[in-house]
Amino acid sequence: VYRSSEPLSPATPLLTVGKNHIRYVESSFEHRFIDLRTDFESYMAQFSGKTRSSIKRKVRKFKDASNGEIEWSVHRSATEMDRFHALASEISKLTYQEKLFVAGIPTDAAFLDEMRALADADAVRGFLLFLDGKPISYLYLPIDNGRVIYDYLGFDPACAKYSPGTVLQLLALELLFSENTYQVFDFTEGDGAHKKLFSTNERHCGNVFYLRPTIRNRLILRLHLVVRWSSEFANGVIVKLGLKERLRQMLRGQFRKS
Repeated sequence: VYRSSEPLSPATPLLTVGKNHIRYVESSFEHRFIDLRTDFESYMAQFSGKTRSSIKRKVRKFKDASNGEIEWSVHRSATEMDRFHALASEISKLTYQEKLFVAGIPTDAAFLDEMRALADADAVRGFLLFLDGKPISYLYLPIDNGRVIYDYLGFDPACAKYSPGTVLQLLALELLFSENTYQVFDFTEGDGAHKKLFSTNERHCGNVFYLRPTIRNRLILRLHLVVRWSSEFANGVIVKLGLKERLRQMLRGQFRKS
């Protein structure tokens, strides 16, 4: 049995061998989200004055760059989502995530079919941000039983100085709050400055396997733990030496040259 985003205590051991099952925490993380059962003004009021000023400064900078008006769009219907996807895909090709990790918005037929089915059920939103009439950032949000799911966000790296991802996220949240329909904005698993900035709540969760306590399963899991600990040790050394951020900058530098 596999359970994703299962609530855990930070003290939960990675491997627990019981009489009837083995529990293995494959990964753990802070699951971040936003309570949408209030209004946008109350949401913004939860932030510190410093954070609010930082967000407003980024919005003001973008507005100045776009001649005082922010051009953006929201897409709902299947036809609108097709247009959204066509433009979002062009932005996605420019991102280093897509070029280095193939992590941009998908373009395969299965994804498009699912996107259109969600649109027909009014269960997806697509947002685009423009600068000088050109699309520079996209945000793709499926919706499941009142849960708005943070799925894909991307922006043109040439416009990074204008914080387009932050601006588009804020515009999308203001609209979602105004619709007064949803319960939570779910940032799902994983971490990052963007999620930390906008989230208001978090809980410690993990992706957990429950397996039969066979000798084979025990051996496989212990081998996986050895590999995992080795990887975490190497990562810790890199962080301690201050190399992680330098490596990230080098990767982005290589991307810009390509």
